[in-house]
Amino acid sequence: MSINRASIDFAALNDQALEHLPAVLEGFLELETKEAGQQIQFINPLRHDTDFGSASISAETGKWADFAADDCSGGDVISLVAWIRGTSQSQAARDLGAFLGQPVESVGRTVRRLRRPVSSAGPDNLVMPMAEDLPFEVALAGYGSATAVYEYRNPDNQLLGVIARYDNEAGKTIRPFVGKRQADGSVAWQAGGFPKPYPLYGLQKLSAMPDAEVVICEGEKAADAAQLLFPECVAVTTMHGAQSPQFSDFRPLVGRSRVLIWPDHDEPGQAYATRMAELISEVSPETEIRILKPMSVQPSVDEEGTAALEPGFEPTKGWDAADALAEGWTPDHVQLLLEDDSVAEPYVSAADEEEGEDLDRTVTIGDFQVSNAGVHWMKQTEKREVPIRLADRIDVVALARAEGSTSWGAVIKFRDCDNVEHTWCIPMAMFGKDLGLVWSSLLDMGLFISPTNEHRLQLARYLQTCKPAARAIAASKPGWHGDVFVLQDGSVFGNADEQVVFQTPEPRAVRAFTQKGTLEDWQSSVGWMCQGNTRLMLAVCTALVGPVLERLGEENGGFHFRGDSSIGKTSALLPACSVWGDPELVMKRWRATTNGLEAAAVQHNDMLLPLDEMAQVAPAEAGNVAYMLANGQGRVRASQTGGARSVATWRLMMLSTGEISLADHIASGGGRVMAGQETRLIDIPADAGVGLGVFDTIHSLESGAEFARELKSAALEYYGAAGRCWVTLLTMPGLGDELLARIKAMCTSFDQVVTPDGACGQVMRVAHRFGLVAAVGEACIQAGILPWNAGEATNAAARCFREWVLVRGGAGDLETEQSINQVRHHLELHGENRFRLMDEAGDERSSLDRHGYRRRVADGRYEYFILPEAFRTVVCGGLDVRSVTQKLMRAGLLIPDGAGKSSKAMVLPGMGKKRVYHISADIMGRVDAETEDPGRSQGECRAMSWNTHGYVL
Repeated sequence: MSINRASIDFAALNDQALEHLPAVLEGFLELETKEAGQQIQFINPLRHDTDFGSASISAETGKWADFAADDCSGGDVISLVAWIRGTSQSQAARDLGAFLGQPVESVGRTVRRLRRPVSSAGPDNLVMPMAEDLPFEVALAGYGSATAVYEYRNPDNQLLGVIARYDNEAGKTIRPFVGKRQADGSVAWQAGGFPKPYPLYGLQKLSAMPDAEVVICEGEKAADAAQLLFPECVAVTTMHGAQSPQFSDFRPLVGRSRVLIWPDHDEPGQAYATRMAELISEVSPETEIRILKPMSVQPSVDEEGTAALEPGFEPTKGWDAADALAEGWTPDHVQLLLEDDSVAEPYVSAADEEEGEDLDRTVTIGDFQVSNAGVHWMKQTEKREVPIRLADRIDVVALARAEGSTSWGAVIKFRDCDNVEHTWCIPMAMFGKDLGLVWSSLLDMGLFISPTNEHRLQLARYLQTCKPAARAIAASKPGWHGDVFVLQDGSVFGNADEQVVFQTPEPRAVRAFTQKGTLEDWQSSVGWMCQGNTRLMLAVCTALVGPVLERLGEENGGFHFRGDSSIGKTSALLPACSVWGDPELVMKRWRATTNGLEAAAVQHNDMLLPLDEMAQVAPAEAGNVAYMLANGQGRVRASQTGGARSVATWRLMMLSTGEISLADHIASGGGRVMAGQETRLIDIPADAGVGLGVFDTIHSLESGAEFARELKSAALEYYGAAGRCWVTLLTMPGLGDELLARIKAMCTSFDQVVTPDGACGQVMRVAHRFGLVAAVGEACIQAGILPWNAGEATNAAARCFREWVLVRGGAGDLETEQSINQVRHHLELHGENRFRLMDEAGDERSSLDRHGYRRRVADGRYEYFILPEAFRTVVCGGLDVRSVTQKLMRAGLLIPDGAGKSSKAMVLPGMGKKRVYHISADIMGRVDAETEDPGRSQGECRAMSWNTHGYVL
């Protein structure tokens, strides 16, 4: 049992800690401190710091931050204690309370979290800040010297690194450079990315002008120009422009009174401005943010030489502050422009817009009255109008039509007993046949509904009577809908012309796909524990592939972790499930009906479908289910009217576990395994081969069992953030297309490097699937979603692919091997009794179900002449005859006629001239000339059993 956080008064404890802050920092945490106004600076013991300045805490509020470490900040003293000591918030509160003489009562024990150690930003050889006496003079092959160098500095004006621009006839390229310590101890400039979070360009000016307003542009060149046009302000930008503002550190903007965003004049610029406003408002909600509208005036001067503005200007695509400066804009023109408040649009966050919605008003709809007191039916009696309360307040805010159909839904909003708002798009068809499910769902979500049947019928009438003007698109399954990505809880990522809502008859099912904790929480626990573990890393990367399948035109598919029980196979699925939601709810079981798994596939569309314990499904059903899931289409069913229902479709990646492979499971029930099976659900040995079961490393823990427990505990504590961050990037204009192009290129490179020479088509398809997983993983590493080093996702996928090839038995054509084996097996089983000898006298015995003839060759083996009908229906049963004959001929095991045909005409004893399939004796294997003759006489052979399975010596 984990600590009950509700039993701890965190606010009161933080207030008491602030009263004794110096004692807490120096006596309890044993930190070196120094006062700096209202801030107390301290040296971070988790890094190799020796100087003050980077880490500090407010003596008034308890807010703290370390700007030199990865995303290290918090809002109170308790979070600082938890960070320094590496414990949970609850444990930190208990320890701090004990130090202050105020024990905190809690229930149960604290679950220890294994978290990634906080390290200094960047690799060990990174030198930051740089010495000022090392000028930047790096030339780039094909470009020469840099045409512009933009210095990134810290708040103390120390040089951190540079962004260099190079130009030639083909265009421009931008490269980041940082200082790296060389093997001989010297320091040199090297191309390489800055550690995250990225510093803002102009950080030293922000520090020097703490009360100035801020102007944000897209790109360093535009920021430098804006600084000249806004001399009283501080002009800054984010590293890499519009590509990744979410990876910048906006904490230096906390407390700024006003921020003006000047976007480039194009769609990516507008998207960048909106994203910047969202990010800044998250860290500094009190800051007034404005976005400059597209320019419609140009600079001029009047007769007296005073700055003036002329209308009629139309900016070119990409026009920015640098263009304005070049075209004659001056600070006076800018000041004149900003006197008109309409040129800049105030940014209003989604939360503020929601708070501003007038849902508190009382409205009358027919004979219903809706207010904060609830939904009332104004029942008319003979004497007066009587208000009857039907339910808590429910507002119908929009009507939604389903994609590609005439079905409609009602989008409702209400608040539960804890004042948490819920949104549900109810399919209108439910009011006709599933009214009971409507009420049970609303009750389950915390809405009061009158228990009286008459009242509930009136409530249904109210919900159907409301006709709001707003319209929406109802998505019946999660995933891509045009350019937006929808999750089951109604979260929508991307921009669409119309509102998109998720419509489901089972709103309780969306609980699985929710978020708990931040991305940083997930990275430092689940993500870090996966690092170095090939199976876990492959599983997490597979979970992130789903959203790119449709965009890249890739097929459904997945991986099956096979191995003995109790080696941690399910542990490989848990971190993958945590990418999208609560692992205990996201994970499904093979033990389900086909209809149930079909419904699950729809609800996991464009994401991951994890299936545990294959042994729980019948062998005869396993293959059908795997093919159905991989093909992405359900069964065709009849509707109540006799017509065909809409066929369910989906795109997804699968992860499966079992003690045996899918092929062996099918074969155990007497089924025949198709060679194409391996390209759909790829079988991987779950055991990593180092004595730790599914794990390659358990980091600092004592056993694989303990590591598995910690991994499960972390996955159940933090989940849902990684998948949301990934689809956020994929839906960003420009960036999404760039990521997909990068993934496609990396996938192609993986295929070329890893695929063995002479690999058959099946192996090439499997290599491509591994390459897709590796490419998505590397893209997510570069995007800062996966907390691993570059190349680790590729290495994990490549190792698993090589082990798959090894277990498979090579990279050859499995279908050819399967065809040969089937023909060989039939001859081994029935060669004695169903194939009559052709060339020996006295062989007059009758053959039961004769399939053909056999003839002894010089080395004592037999070649076979199989009759056409027996060959097609029995020997090749279940296989394509033409394909089998082609494969046997290529292998030299079927001898064609003179014209190259697979069958030849021969005179058979007692049958005359017939066409037969001539099978070489080599199908049983070649016999060495020195091999001892088994010494069996023809008579002994005739005395053997009908179905020969072997010999007794």
